[in-house]
Amino acid sequence: MNKIYNKLMPFTIFLDMLGFGNKVGKISDEKEAKEFIVFMQSNKGIFKIIKDLNNQCPFNIINNNYEFKFSFISDSIIILAYPLELDNSITKDKYYQLSVHMFMSLYNKLLPLFFNLWEHKKILLRGGISNKFSYIENEFVVGEGLIEAYKLESKDNGAIYPRIILSKDITHDNKFMETLKKNSKSLYKTDKNIITKDKQDDYFFLHYFNLLQNQEQNHLQIKESNKKFYSFHKEAIEEMKIFMDSQEGKKDFEKIKAKYNWIKSYHNENVPNEYKILSEG
Repeated sequence: MNKIYNKLMPFTIFLDMLGFGNKVGKISDEKEAKEFIVFMQSNKGIFKIIKDLNNQCPFNIINNNYEFKFSFISDSIIILAYPLELDNSITKDKYYQLSVHMFMSLYNKLLPLFFNLWEHKKILLRGGISNKFSYIENEFVVGEGLIEAYKLESKDNGAIYPRIILSKDITHDNKFMETLKKNSKSLYKTDKNIITKDKQDDYFFLHYFNLLQNQEQNHLQIKESNKKFYSFHKEAIEEMKIFMDSQEGKKDFEKIKAKYNWIKSYHNENVPNEYKILSEG
């Protein structure tokens, strides 16, 4: 018997801002502190004002079925796509179709956040995405989704490198993965995967360069915007290299070097030649 759903799939994203301590450690007065907080609060607005690209995406049909919640705590950003009660119960097929639409919409909404952090603060991100329940109310964040996403982000248990990985509950859900692949191919007319598996540990992570290039191929985002994306990503990595070099001989140098080499390789494998990073790690 086909299961009936009255809510869609929840998504909890936990992001760690790499190098945040180094940035914030340079803040020496109240004015600088407030300016940084205003900048971080401005990122919250991204989730309210971003429109689906050229209004060609089908995501608007499910946006009313979710509420976005956002929290900034120290060097962490927590983002929830919190499912609301549906007006009418739906079948399993419809549940996955709409939940995948939400995932793709949320993914698109993350890109301006990445762009903003790279451009203005040269901050790279590491994180995890869970499909378990979480909730944000004022300064409180609770739920098993938060714990799972945090553990995915944790340097000892999951993401390690500057990447956003998905929980195994998501990627082992064959129906979700099949629907994501089908919807992506239908929307972008390409087989380029917008998530990809890291051969080092079999975690799937957000392949944002493929997403950008899929959008570009289908005229959903102009090439000039993508060039800025490549450029700011490169600048953030180059700043990471400067920090890495300053840590040579110290306890965590090899860990920082591994992160740098991973993100440099990912960058160089996916950008045009003029944006590649030539320095050695």
